[in-house]
Amino acid sequence: MKDTIVIYMTGPTGAGKTQTMNALRKGFPYPAVFLHTDKVAQDLMESSQSLHTQLVHLLGFNFSMQNSSDRGKIRSAILGDPIIKNKLESLVHPAVHDYLEELIDTTDKKWVFIESALPIKVKYDKAISVICSNKELRYERILAHREITIKEVKSLETTQRDYNECYEVADFVIDTANQDILNIDTSRVVEWLDLCVKGGQTRGLAPLTGNPATIGHDSVIIKGLKMFDILYVLLAENPDKPMVENDYVICRENLPQEDRDRLVLLDPQGKFTVHVAKEVGAAAVVRGIRDEKDSGYERIIFEINRIVDRNIDFVTIFADPELRSVSSTIVRGMNKKKIPGRERFFSKYLVKKE
Repeated sequence: MKDTIVIYMTGPTGAGKTQTMNALRKGFPYPAVFLHTDKVAQDLMESSQSLHTQLVHLLGFNFSMQNSSDRGKIRSAILGDPIIKNKLESLVHPAVHDYLEELIDTTDKKWVFIESALPIKVKYDKAISVICSNKELRYERILAHREITIKEVKSLETTQRDYNECYEVADFVIDTANQDILNIDTSRVVEWLDLCVKGGQTRGLAPLTGNPATIGHDSVIIKGLKMFDILYVLLAENPDKPMVENDYVICRENLPQEDRDRLVLLDPQGKFTVHVAKEVGAAAVVRGIRDEKDSGYERIIFEINRIVDRNIDFVTIFADPELRSVSSTIVRGMNKKKIPGRERFFSKYLVKKE
């Protein structure tokens, strides 16, 4: 069908792609086909007589993909000889591609999800990367559920995308490091996919630093809400300006009524800003600038994030003249000395927990 929406899901081995796909299968609200390219490849290697015959000739032994011992022999042959690996892939990958193309053309389902650790040549509409930022945990998962050695895992990884490449290729990222692998939360990605189809709603990410939060931060929030339907506030990490999520909450009653459900507070968890943006489906990063010093710092931040991922746009908001002198450092000093009237400089929207 011409209007079929194809979603490509990728990520390294052990990140939780299969579990994420299973969770989507249970919670996705629309008719969809869910395909695992590893399973497609195994089925074709078994069911396609011509492909099976060519592979037997290449490997030098007959096999059944239902037999774990035979699968282990094939894996050892691939990892032990790059020539065999390349020839096997030259036979299997086109067969998988043709299968996917035919299914996409003939399915009566609106959505097709394709999970693959490797790049695919099938045209897709959106890409989702499933990653696990804790490599040791990822290795534990692989060794616990697969008949494979750590040496084979590391060899396999050389053919797959690394951590940063997974972010760069994706329109949306799911990090499973802090999730129960058997109960992956896909609610945010389902909401994002729904919005991608319906359109009309945009998302921005505003990284804010400073302690305390000030009316300068409020200005960035209000202007950001004018630009985007949903604004995520990232209480970003800065050694000189500590601000952590646990110290602040959104005071929604101080926000205009129409904005109260459009502001979301996030914890950076030590990640690059553009990576967090991918995890919430933000189209752009919103940065505030007060003066020339800020401008120089923001340029560096922009360039570093651009090196990490060139697919996220940056929007710069310049402070209004009356706010250019308002900094967290000055307000913090006023508060320490208990200077009368200091309260007017504190943020109305981000307040300390009592």
